[in-house]
Amino acid sequence: MPISRSELINLIGDVIFKINSRLTDLDQGQPDWVTLDDLSDDLVHYQKKLIKVAFETGSEDFIKLTNALEQTNKKIDTTINDVTKTAETINNIAKFVGTVEKIVKLVGVFALLLQPTGR
Repeated sequence: MPISRSELINLIGDVIFKINSRLTDLDQGQPDWVTLDDLSDDLVHYQKKLIKVAFETGSEDFIKLTNALEQTNKKIDTTINDVTKTAETINNIAKFVGTVEKIVKLVGVFALLLQPTGR
C-alpha cells in the first residue's frame, strides 16, 4: 500500500529534524555542517512545494520512489548519530533529497519550483 501524501510530508519533516539535530553536534561553518545545512534547506523547499498541491499517490512510479525513500530513511537512522559515519550519512541524505526531487517532478509540482515565491 502506498504511503499517503501526509505520510510523505511527515517523512520528509522527520529527516529535516534529524539533519538539524545532527547540526547541533558539528561546528557551524565546517564543510560537513555546510553540506548538511544545504541538504536540510533543499528538503524544506521541496516539502513546502508538496504541501501546497494535491497529488495522486497510487502510481507505480510513486510507490517505487516512496519505497526507496523509506529504505534510505532506515539507512540514515543507522548512521546519523555516529560521528564516524558522517560521510555515509551525508551520502544517504543526498540520496534521500534526490529521491524527493524525483517525486516532486513526478507529481507535477516541478514547475512551481521555478515560480517566484512572492518575495
